[in-house]
Amino acid sequence: MNSATDITHILKNTFLSIFPEAIPGSNGNIKLFSSFEEEVRALNKGVGVRSLAGKAILKLTGNELLDFLHRISTNDVKNLGVFKHQKTLFTNEKGRLIDRTTLMRIADYNLLVGESDDSNKLQSWIEKYIIMEDIIVEDTSNDYSLFEIYGAQSHSFMTMLCGEKIDELNVGNIILGDTDSIKTYIAKVKENDSIDKFIIMVNSEDTISFVKFLYENRSAFDLKFIGDKSFNYFRIINGIPIAPNEINAKYNPHEINLIHEVSFKKGCYIGQEVIARLDTYDKVQKELKGVVFKTDQEIKLPLTIFSNDGTEVGEVTSVEQGLENKIIGLALVRKKYMDTSNDLFIKIDDEKVGIILSEFPVEE
Repeated sequence: MNSATDITHILKNTFLSIFPEAIPGSNGNIKLFSSFEEEVRALNKGVGVRSLAGKAILKLTGNELLDFLHRISTNDVKNLGVFKHQKTLFTNEKGRLIDRTTLMRIADYNLLVGESDDSNKLQSWIEKYIIMEDIIVEDTSNDYSLFEIYGAQSHSFMTMLCGEKIDELNVGNIILGDTDSIKTYIAKVKENDSIDKFIIMVNSEDTISFVKFLYENRSAFDLKFIGDKSFNYFRIINGIPIAPNEINAKYNPHEINLIHEVSFKKGCYIGQEVIARLDTYDKVQKELKGVVFKTDQEIKLPLTIFSNDGTEVGEVTSVEQGLENKIIGLALVRKKYMDTSNDLFIKIDDEKVGIILSEFPVEE
């Protein structure tokens, strides 16, 4: 395989052969595997399996690697142990986001998994700062397949998958599994510091076998593979930012609720001065909020948010039609206009459409 699109294409064809009712989406993904309601239920109350095909995965080696990443990214990774993982952000000189990543230390090498589909952007950013260090960066996006497991039944399902080894898994470490003779790397993380999810990584050549194994061994579990539409709805409800909608060079970690992935105890990193100053002097001007739209019309991005006096006060970054056709979204809104006395609105074909801001989880 020569590019990340190869594994995405193979996975799409595999999914369509197993799920003939599936609806293809954009970028080689699946929009829906089953019904929207069934997938949302699985994400919350059952087992929701989401494929992350095409995400940037870099292999990094070198004796100075952890010290180097510690200096250029936001979190404390200098002493990351073998078979441990850590979330860390890459920000530019203005403190705005290049990518959100998970650093996984696997024996004598490290894998850096990005949120973006653009591995070239992340690799170029890292290599830009390698001067004399003995560090090698390789694009291995097509060598692995990643899956996320969500839902109230996910721990029980993972116990079925891994056996007693699941007891060794906690937030921060990685265990090696053997699922039907398929080698797996398994991690557990908390999304937004509240939602448990499992990450499973397999070698590309085992991808099809692994997908079929999951499908054939769903047994008594309410297990559903999750398409883009259902996950988009789920993450909007829970305020989970993704690239490129919220994770991009327009926003900083404060604004999109990722400041918990920044260490204020470590030394300098790229963008540190700006991020620290925003924190120290309470200068963060925008905040990520849920949005409920007072319409059932189709809504397309980009969208500007206006206050009742016509001032531009923010922008909608994500949108999805939810249950009972209600439309919800995520938005970056200037803090000074969040008072409930402000009647905020968007425009669709020059017609004003009211919106309601919401905390997370978004209440429709």
